[in-house]
Parts: sequence; C-alpha cells; structure tokens
Amino acid sequence: MAKRFRDTGIWQKQWFRRLSPVQKCFVSYLFDACDNAGVWDVDLDAASFYIGAEVADPRQWLPNDFTIIEIAPDKWFMPKFLKYQYESGLNSNKPAIKSVRNLLIKHSLTVTVNELYGNDYLIINESLPNDKLIIKDKDKDKDKDKDKDKEEEKKGAGKKEEMPSRSKCLMRNSAITVVQVKEMIKTTPDLADNTPDAEYYYHAALDWSNANNEMKADWLATIRNFIRRDLKDGKIQREKIPKNERDWHEQNRIQKEADELIGPLLTKQNINA
Repeated sequence: MAKRFRDTGIWQKQWFRRLSPVQKCFVSYLFDACDNAGVWDVDLDAASFYIGAEVADPRQWLPNDFTIIEIAPDKWFMPKFLKYQYESGLNSNKPAIKSVRNLLIKHSLTVTVNELYGNDYLIINESLPNDKLIIKDKDKDKDKDKDKDKEEEKKGAGKKEEMPSRSKCLMRNSAITVVQVKEMIKTTPDLADNTPDAEYYYHAALDWSNANNEMKADWLATIRNFIRRDLKDGKIQREKIPKNERDWHEQNRIQKEADELIGPLLTKQNINA
C-alpha cells in the first residue's frame, strides 16, 4: 500500500474549514485514491460508497486554487497533489521518482507540469511518444537567454531610461497583508457593497500562488479580480458580520436606497416651489 505525505496544516486552512464533513472526507479520498502522479480515475459512485454519503461533483464546491484538470472524460489531474508530494522536483533517478515521470508521460502531462512549475521541476531527456523533447539541453537554453539579453542591451543603447516596472513575485514574498486587502475592498465601491471576506480571499490567493507557483506584480489587483469573478458567478464569500452590525449595514443600505429614490423628488419640489 502506498504511503504519502499528508498536510496536517490543512485543518487550519480557511477553505478546508468551510467544507462540510462529507466534502472534507472526499478531499482526503481524492488524495488517497489518485495515482502517484495525482491522476484520479473518476468514479463518484465508488467515492460515495467508500465515504458513506453521496458526493457531488467537487468542481462545483472546491475553491478556485484547488485546480482540477480534466485530461479525459474519466480522468482528473490534481497539480496540488503532485507539487506537495514532490516539492523539490522530479529529476531524481530513484525508482519511485522514475515511476512518477513515466506516469506523467503516459498521461501526456509533462508539458502541463512544466508550464505550472517551470522547466527545472521536470526534465525529460528521453524521447516522448510524439518524438518531442521537453528540454534537450538546459545549457543551450541558458546560452540563448544570454544572447537575447545582449541583443536587448544593444537595442536599448541610447534610449532614455524608463521607469522600472514592479517585478513579479510569489504572494508569500510580497508585502500584502489582510489589512491591505480589507482597505482595498473598502475603497472599491462595487466590492464594498457586497462585503466580501477579506481574510478568505487573502488566503485563497496565497494558497493558489503557493500551489501553482504563480507570480504577480500586483497581488491586490489579482485578489480584486478573484472577488469580482466570484461576484459575477454568484459564488462570493461574504464576511461574517455580527448580527447587530449586520442590522446596521442593512439599515444603512435601505436608507441609501431611499435617499436615491426620494432625493430627485425633493429637488423637483424645491424647484417648483
């Protein structure tokens, strides 16, 4: 029986805490039932049988950063599983690592994995079924990059110095805080009116960045887009406001709507008077 690493910190992650008991069981089942490359032969009936409760399609309720890639009608690939099990890459010659590489080749996932985690994560030197190589020679790639940099330096000679743009980074390496996310929401009218949960979206973006090795130059803009997308899809995660404060917000909203309706009428009456 296969032995795998388990993320004991998953119980502290907000997205996992929000799941129902059945959904939590299903996430654990996915990690146990997939093969060593993170590919699961889709069988919701079997999952429901083993869990003891009917399970709906997880793509309807899993968070955005829990990526599931449908590589065939009956096969799903979970990059999060692969990255967590083999964090340092898949370039060892150990039999266990070789078997994972063979599975990725079998499922035609080598290009996908390199796009997600970079060319250094997985290096395939043998020919693939389509007679293509993922990377033939890393040194050649480096030489090409150096030549390209030299050409760009020559082209840029004599030009006025431009303002440097912000460089991309993983969210964990940025200075973004939950407080800044709350302030961004508060100063964005279309978001502030819907009271999204700043802490939820902060951690959702952080988990997404870590799982997919995603780098952005403006993480506040990325989080803002996450919230707007959920708002559009009707999946907005709202802040849990205490009842007394929630009543105040509701009264404030009703008063605002009343002002918008009555204001023009009062202005018209004053003009007529």
